[in-house]
Amino acid sequence: MKIGDVSGSEGFWAAGKQFFRRNPGGFQGKIAPSRGQKTHRLGMLTCFKQALVPQDHLLRKIDQAVDFSRLYEMVEPLYCEDNGRPSIDPVVLFKMVLIQHLYGLPSLRRTAEEVSLNIVYRWFLGYSL
Repeated sequence: MKIGDVSGSEGFWAAGKQFFRRNPGGFQGKIAPSRGQKTHRLGMLTCFKQALVPQDHLLRKIDQAVDFSRLYEMVEPLYCEDNGRPSIDPVVLFKMVLIQHLYGLPSLRRTAEEVSLNIVYRWFLGYSL
């Protein structure tokens, strides 16, 4: 099982890579943390990822300044709950386009490739290492 595999969080494919939506409700994985060991390991990964993103990085400042959860309210009427395929998380999609424009990436496909390689982009999107 990959670290990013969580139930209730459908993946999507872009540029030949599989990505997973951030789960704003917290950890609801197939394998729940137990006996402190897995919880500790997940906490260490989170701390490790936080340490890799410099405090003065532009994306960290944006993440602290902007409440992206308001996007869910804005796009809610555009999505159907009872039919169709699961959608890409609108916050992740918005953040990917933001990364694309901030760093002058020519296409969303190229942005998806960069996200798979850049740890700061992955942190900003809420993806696992």
